[in-house]
Amino acid sequence: MSVDELVLIGKIVVNTLTTGSLGAVAWTFWNEAIKKWPALSEWVVLATRAAIAGLCLVLVAPVYAAAVAMLWLPQPTDWRGWVGQILSYAAGAYIASQIPHAVQKEREDTQKKALANQ
Repeated sequence: MSVDELVLIGKIVVNTLTTGSLGAVAWTFWNEAIKKWPALSEWVVLATRAAIAGLCLVLVAPVYAAAVAMLWLPQPTDWRGWVGQILSYAAGAYIASQIPHAVQKEREDTQKKALANQ
């Protein structure tokens, strides 16, 4: 693997963290889990959001650790730095996860209105 390829991978990893795209991955994973285990769809909204937040945290932590290990991001000075950075990126991912949720909810509401008007 050449240096240019490593730099490109580094840019992709850092962009994945900073854009919150892992949130969309978490939401997709959650939707697939609901299809496999329908009982999850009966969870209250707060429990569902907590599960998505947890998924974002689980997805972000190893990606952040890998980025620091590969020197694509600076190493935090102490444990508070690690926790702060991981929580910051996880919060961005969680916020981004709400976009596909809003799109899905809007589609469902539109379909319900169309059926009600028939």
